[in-house]
Order: sequence, then C-alpha cells, then structure tokens
Amino acid sequence: IIRPIPPTSYDRTADGEKFHHFTMEMTQFCKEGQVPRDEQVFLMSHYLKGKALLYFIQNVSKNHVEWTLLDFLHGMFNACFPLNYRSQQHDKIKRCYQNDRTILEYVYKLETLYGLVGVTSRCEHVIKLWDGFQKEMQHELHQVKLNKEVHSWRHIIEEAELIEMADLEAAPHSKEKKPSQGGNNGNGNRNNGTSSRKNKPNNNNSKGYSHHKNGP
Repeated sequence: IIRPIPPTSYDRTADGEKFHHFTMEMTQFCKEGQVPRDEQVFLMSHYLKGKALLYFIQNVSKNHVEWTLLDFLHGMFNACFPLNYRSQQHDKIKRCYQNDRTILEYVYKLETLYGLVGVTSRCEHVIKLWDGFQKEMQHELHQVKLNKEVHSWRHIIEEAELIEMADLEAAPHSKEKKPSQGGNNGNGNRNNGTSSRKNKPNNNNSKGYSHHKNGP
C-alpha cells in the first residue's frame, strides 16, 4: 500500500496554475487517504499559509464540518484572487490557440483556464477546443468525420492525439532528400541553398487563446 502524498502548501499567491495544482493535489490526497467529507476542510487547513490560512481561521474554523471541499476552495479563491481575475481568464481563453503547442499542452492550458473561471457550458468547452486547433488538425478531424457540435471533449482529444502521433511518425520520411533529377555530367540541378519543403503557415498565430468541477 502506498501512503497518500500530501499536497504542497498553498499561501495567498494569486497564481492560477499554482492554485489549480494545489486543488488537484488536495482532492487526490483526500481521496487516497479516504478522509471523511466533514474532515476534509480541516485537514486542508494544515497545508495553508498566509492569507489562505487566515481565511480558514476567520470564516470556516468554527463550523468546518459543514463545509465541503469544493465550497471552501471556491471561497478561498475569492479571498485570495483579485475581483476581476475570472474576467481576465475569460479574456485569456478567447486568445488561447494551439499554435506550436502539442495537443496535451494545449488541452492542459485550456483545462487550467476553465478551472479558474468556474462552471461554463460543456458545449462551449468543446467548441473552443476545436476552434483553437491548428487549421490542419481541424481538417484532419473533419476527415475522420468528427464534429465539434456533436462529439465529446474526450473523443475529440483522443482522435487529435492519434492524428498528431501519425503526423510525427510520418515526418522523418517527408524530410528524406529526394534524388537529383539532373544528369551525371556534373552539372545536375541544385537548389542553391533553398529548401524544397514549404512551411505551412499557422493561421492561428494572428488570433492568439491546460480537469470546472469535473473538468471540461
């Protein structure tokens, strides 16, 4: 049996990724340790510092058994982050695109942002995920008959990862040097240092864009 790994302590830092990481660690810690629901918030207080701990002492400590883990995290978030933080994250979501990220990197970024803005439409998540993909990926997803209006977040991601893997495996073959079409008289055609490969433009670069209660 492996003992549950305690979370890294959290202070009042208004850092979205740090807060998101703490909530995941704390939730998993309680799950693996089979901590009773009415004791989870009190246990969490042992891993709080600064303003986060002060919020627990002032608002929760006297009746902590009545608080759920989710309610406490929501309240602590409001106490530690600026009032306009969620609206700032909404703006970041609008500007978040895959660009040069891998599928997993892009998904993690979206999940992190959605986790900080609260509950939003699952359909909205899927549409944003799709629209943020590179145009080539959108085309290939259409080729396998997927649709952002119909298919789930998980289904689209799984298919996108398979496409990405296939593209990576095919990439070395596309880079192999083609044999010269010229004769053997020493005057064969040369490309004068220019590449025969064309770089595909990333149509998303002009737009700019990391599992929410249960993740998108």
